[in-house]
Amino acid sequence: MQKRGITKIGLVLNCEAEAAKSLVDLVDLPCDISDGYGVSLMVDPLGKAGRAFGVGNGFRPDDEEMSPYLKLFAMLFGLGAPFTLPAVIGGYIGNPFRAQPWIEDAMAVGQRKGRWPDTALELDDDGKVVLNKFTELPVLGEWPRRPLELATLRLQESPR
Repeated sequence: MQKRGITKIGLVLNCEAEAAKSLVDLVDLPCDISDGYGVSLMVDPLGKAGRAFGVGNGFRPDDEEMSPYLKLFAMLFGLGAPFTLPAVIGGYIGNPFRAQPWIEDAMAVGQRKGRWPDTALELDDDGKVVLNKFTELPVLGEWPRRPLELATLRLQESPR
């Protein structure tokens, strides 16, 4: 983005300040803008900014009596969040039409941080991707988003 002249990005997170700090650490987000480049984080624990932009509240957001797990299960099947299930399925079966290069970038960050799994990518000494082993899948390795690539990214955990 620096090459395109973008020097500052604002990011509103629907979380508490401590969770935002954890995110910064987990994804190596450059938040030091003293050099003129970086991300400015703003936290919105109550989600007011998202609602102002029309972000959905999910299935039955004001129902205090219904189990949150039941609400989540209902959302999986499209109630309150109609595109949830297709997005989850796409993470497992891939997509032959649309690339999402951020997936490989995020996997590389996770691998450099020592998260599991560390065998999906081969990195050089500078941490750059030399080989994405998902590209070696027969036929499907040529897809822009390969099967299980996003699912593998989702499995990464921070070291304990």
